[in-house]
Amino acid sequence: MSTDDLRMHHRFKLGPAWRWLIAKSAAARGDVQTYVRYGPEFWQVFDHLRGAPFVSRTQDRVDHLLDVQATERIFCDPMMRLQVEARLLARLPPDAVAAACGVATQIVLDYCDVFFDILDNLEAKTWLAVHIFDPKDRPVSDLHAFVCHASYRGGPMVCEYWLAAIPHLDEECDLSTARGREIKRMQLALMLRRIEREAPKRLFEVGKRTGYLSRRQARRFSSLSDLMGKRSAQVLGKFLSAEKVALPFVQSENDSHINVGGKQQSA
Repeated sequence: MSTDDLRMHHRFKLGPAWRWLIAKSAAARGDVQTYVRYGPEFWQVFDHLRGAPFVSRTQDRVDHLLDVQATERIFCDPMMRLQVEARLLARLPPDAVAAACGVATQIVLDYCDVFFDILDNLEAKTWLAVHIFDPKDRPVSDLHAFVCHASYRGGPMVCEYWLAAIPHLDEECDLSTARGREIKRMQLALMLRRIEREAPKRLFEVGKRTGYLSRRQARRFSSLSDLMGKRSAQVLGKFLSAEKVALPFVQSENDSHINVGGKQQSA
């Protein structure tokens, strides 16, 4: 498998942080599949996780030294991570993202290589939704997922609007002022996001506990014979209703007799 094929495969499956995840798994195992062409970025992340100095293993491994330590600091800082990722998703170029975040442009590029490999995949809306906006596992936070999604949909202006508002989201809202109403509007938008994410899980848990969610009581059968008897009655009813000349009724009275056209017959 070529380096490009490997990147496409793992990025599709694992998301933007695929290099970090693969290198972390390999470092935990203590071995690497030598026949796979991982590429220079992987080996630098792998060496960083092992605590080893950078060592050249292939000729193409030394084309650029990643500052893995600086990128990891961004990744582990929730607010800094959100600022970088939201601006990249808003389609700002890396140099503009770097200037807004107060870091070097190369650090932003290194961050994309290690943790956020999306620059050439920004049109993959479903992939972004699965791995960033609404991942199956828990996102960094509801705020992170919401702001990233809003930035992607609204562009740089919406992105900067939300990033500037984040420090004020915990403030008390005076609804008599325009600022208070705006803060409350943002709080409600985040609450709606949380409800939309959590409600299906809660309904599923309630359904498992109660067995049924509608007002109508769930059908229960005391035995297999009861189940078969009810099923036979349903089938027979459909058959009789389809006949041109149907008997007046067929009704079970007890275990030994039935009524056929008003006359009692032995079962």
